[in-house]
Amino acid sequence: MAFSIKRCIGVVLLLSLLAACASNDVNTEPQHEERASEQSADDAVNTELVSAPQERELRIGISNFAEQDLIYELTKAWLAKNTKTQHIRLKAVNFENFTGAVNAMRDDKIDLYWGYTASFLSAYNIKTSPPYDAKLVYERVKSVLAENESQFSLLDYSPLHNDYAFVVRRDIQDFVAVRDLSEVASSNRKWVFGIEPDYLEYRDHDGWEALAKFYGFNLANIEIKQIYE
Repeated sequence: MAFSIKRCIGVVLLLSLLAACASNDVNTEPQHEERASEQSADDAVNTELVSAPQERELRIGISNFAEQDLIYELTKAWLAKNTKTQHIRLKAVNFENFTGAVNAMRDDKIDLYWGYTASFLSAYNIKTSPPYDAKLVYERVKSVLAENESQFSLLDYSPLHNDYAFVVRRDIQDFVAVRDLSEVASSNRKWVFGIEPDYLEYRDHDGWEALAKFYGFNLANIEIKQIYE
């Protein structure tokens, strides 16, 4: 009983590899016999210091809403499981909007950002036509970025589904047979939809207006209440 408009999550990555160079001046002059063991011990300590991995900071950009906070925590968990994170210090860098994060990638202020292909479509004015297949949209966005951005590139998209969904209260289902939104559209019943303001904004292929048009809702039978929390 849920309709989903999928926004496939793409990952934008610019890794700034920090190289730490160190040198160890070793005195090659002959040593007095009584200092030979002491010098050998010093060389061993110096060698360990030179070869020890240097800590690197990985700056992860996140937009200013709860979903991105969750993605940041998932990133930390993934890195802890799959990499030697004892030499990586993670830093979350917050942005008010998508544009700020993209500009930060260009200016080398962050190294990685979880972005949405739909956001790239809007930001780069990329035109696509229905049906909207997640993989085809991703390939289109990747191609445009390759042509227009030299500072970062798109990685493989995540298998996570970042979906919108409508749910129906159980007490309504007890006396109205509702299995999907097509049945909502064909019903003469009055419906009250709770929708967040972002979903009400006009979009070419997403959001309330596109949804209502696709299913042929009788808007006279629908009341919308905006949900802010």
